[in-house]
Amino acid sequence: MKQNKVYKMTTFTCFYINSGDLEKVKSVILSLLEGFDCTIERDVEGLPSCLGQKINTALPSCLLIGKCEPEWIVIHYNNFSSLESWMKELSRVFDAYAMVTIYDSISMYAYLGIYKSGQKIREIDSGDVDKDGKDIEGVNFGEKLDFESEQPGISFKRFDGETSYYFDDESIILYAKHFGLNVEADHSDVNWTLIRVKRGGAEEHRLSLEAKRSIKPWWRFW
Repeated sequence: MKQNKVYKMTTFTCFYINSGDLEKVKSVILSLLEGFDCTIERDVEGLPSCLGQKINTALPSCLLIGKCEPEWIVIHYNNFSSLESWMKELSRVFDAYAMVTIYDSISMYAYLGIYKSGQKIREIDSGDVDKDGKDIEGVNFGEKLDFESEQPGISFKRFDGETSYYFDDESIILYAKHFGLNVEADHSDVNWTLIRVKRGGAEEHRLSLEAKRSIKPWWRFW
């Protein structure tokens, strides 16, 4: 795949597992999709078009999986769900860290979820405005991490001398580095596997009831 810094897409939705066992990660993800009709494509080159089609459903229909670093697996996916139940399960199975990263440059929306050994330990949502133009307060869940300042994100001095904070894509990059993950890594040599998920059926409805709470409404991005 001849593309540098995949993370710099205008809109991205990814999650990461702190493991070097690519085949086991694929296996666990497929187990999470049990009951769905899935197709698997190996040795995929380039970013498939389905990743750019962000769908407003509880679960993604397109997942691109590869080993981005020796001890990290990256999964690009095509919706705005924070996938909380998946992240809890993946971090539990591997007894490791798992992270979800979501960013949209048009709305300036940023999200980071961090899990460890089956538990959500940190969740940061930058907040924005709703469809009526009213401010939505961001999420600041979990204990402050050792490297964090008073508030999540990056601090700056305002003209009046007060300190303000903002959480954006650069904040996500900095946070990930503290966990040994370089989300800006060159992915040109990654061997990708693509999982396509067909929609519909009772199983999707069951899972949607659990996952739909974590979908970001479409008007938060366009």
